[in-house]
Amino acid sequence: MKTLRKWSRILHRDIGYFFIGTTLIYALSGIALNHMSVWNPNYSVTLKYFKTSYDLTKTDNVQEQIFLLLDDIDHRKNYKKHFYPSNNVLKIFLKGGSSAVVNIRSGNGNI
Repeated sequence: MKTLRKWSRILHRDIGYFFIGTTLIYALSGIALNHMSVWNPNYSVTLKYFKTSYDLTKTDNVQEQIFLLLDDIDHRKNYKKHFYPSNNVLKIFLKGGSSAVVNIRSGNGNI
């Protein structure tokens, strides 16, 4: 009887460790799959800096200047729209979720 009780305790402990481990693995993988949009492994960010001399002040023909700028940085076909978040900053939205931000006074920008 003592050996049966001894083996029962040993098996109960070891099987418990096994199921605790598999429960933790399933929990972590479930969280990861549930939040795949947050932890996208294929997501990468690349920044490209540039300097421009185009006049990008808020005027009627600024879109032509924006297209010339986008021709220089090879993104004209991806243009969606633009806006001015402040007086000296122009933000250009591109297809695919990226954008270009240009400081109008200095001409420095990144995409």
